[in-house]
Amino acid sequence: MTPTHLSRTLLTTIVTSLMLASPVFAADLPSVQQSGTIEYLTGGIGSDESDAMKAEARHYPLAIEMARSSKDGGKFVADVDVAIHNAKGKEVFEANSTGPFMLVKLPPGNYKVKATLDGVTRQQQVSVGAKGSKHISIIWPASPEL
Repeated sequence: MTPTHLSRTLLTTIVTSLMLASPVFAADLPSVQQSGTIEYLTGGIGSDESDAMKAEARHYPLAIEMARSSKDGGKFVADVDVAIHNAKGKEVFEANSTGPFMLVKLPPGNYKVKATLDGVTRQQQVSVGAKGSKHISIIWPASPEL
């Protein structure tokens, strides 16, 4: 085996090993969407997609998790209308969450997050920094059937 052939074989082995050792969350992520100029992901239905969203959250300045209280603790919710207003009260983001997680690439600043589920709106103030990711949970009270 020539040194060049040995180098290529070694490189191929290393690359293949790295690909197999790293988690393949990208295949489980929903597509990136856009609201105005702001990119976001929404989803988290099923354990694979939920795990992928949680892993991806570190790349987004704001991670929103949504659930409803229930007798046995809580249940994730979907089909939530989410609107985000800046410190001046201007709406900068609006989208519907197709799962219990929404990851939003907001610029640094102070925001009010409004989330509406079945006609009930919950609000939360959040400060997004230039680095890192801020996680908030929005919880609705239990519905009578839960």
